[in-house]
Amino acid sequence: MGRKFRSRSPASVLAELGYWHKKGFRRFDFMDDTFAQDRQRVLDICAGIERAGLTDSTFSVSQGMRAHLADKPLLTKMYAAGFRELGFGVESANDHVLRAARKGQILRHIHEAVQAATEIGFEVGLFFMVGMPGETIDDVRESFAFALKYPVRYANFYNIIPYPGTELYNQIQARGALLADPDEYLNETNTQRQVPLFATPTLSVQERIELLAESKRISRQVEHRFRSHQLRRLGPLGRCISALVTMDGLYPFLRKIGRHAVIHRTVRSVLDRLQPGPRIAT
Repeated sequence: MGRKFRSRSPASVLAELGYWHKKGFRRFDFMDDTFAQDRQRVLDICAGIERAGLTDSTFSVSQGMRAHLADKPLLTKMYAAGFRELGFGVESANDHVLRAARKGQILRHIHEAVQAATEIGFEVGLFFMVGMPGETIDDVRESFAFALKYPVRYANFYNIIPYPGTELYNQIQARGALLADPDEYLNETNTQRQVPLFATPTLSVQERIELLAESKRISRQVEHRFRSHQLRRLGPLGRCISALVTMDGLYPFLRKIGRHAVIHRTVRSVLDRLQPGPRIAT
C-alpha cells in the first residue's frame, strides 16, 4: 500500500452515491478519516451531490476529520449538500501533546472547527487518545474539559494501541517500554481494551487505568447532555422527560433497560421514522 495518499475521484464517489440512491438508500456514511485531506475534492463532491439532486439524502463523516482542514466555509458547503454528522480527531486538548504526536494541528484550529460545526448545525463527535507520550494527568483533564465545552453528540476516549512499524511503536520499543506482546493485543476482539500497552514516564499505568475509567464517565455525561438538549426541543413533554433523565441514578438505569431487545427495537423504529431510509457506508 505504501504511504502515498490516494483517493477515489469525485466522479467515482458520485457514481456510487447515485447508484445506491436509485435503490432507495438515503443515508450514507463516509468511513474515511482523510475525507478533508483534499479540499477541492470535498468541494467537488458537494457540488456533485447538489447537481445530481441527491440532497434529499443525509451524509456523515463519522471517522474523524482533521480540524485544521475543516474551516467554516468548507463546513458550510458540506452542510448545504446534506452532511449532518461529523467526527473530529482531536487526540488531545493540549498543544504540547499534539506537537509531540506530530498531528499537524493546533488547539486553536480544533476549537474553531468544533465551534463552527456546532453553530452550523452538525451533530459532532470527538475522538481523544489517553496516554500519549509526554501526556500528564492535567493534560488528560484538559481533554475532558474540552469534551464538555461544546454541545457535541459524543466524545470518545481511547487507549492507545501501538502498531508495529509505526513511529510510536519504534519509540516504545527503543525505550523498552512495551508492556504486552503485539501478537496478543493485535489479535484481540476487544477493541476497547482499557489496560495500557506501554509505559510512559509522565503517567503511571495505574493513573492511566483510572483516567480511562474517568473518561467513560465523561463520555456518558456528554451523551446525556446532548440527549437532554434534544428532548427539551420537543416542548413541555420533552422538558419533563429531560428533567426526569437528569435525576441522579435514573439515566444509568434507562441506559441499562434500553439494552433490552424489545425496548431497543422500539427505540430503533422511532429513530428510523425520524430518519427514514436504509443506510450505507462508502
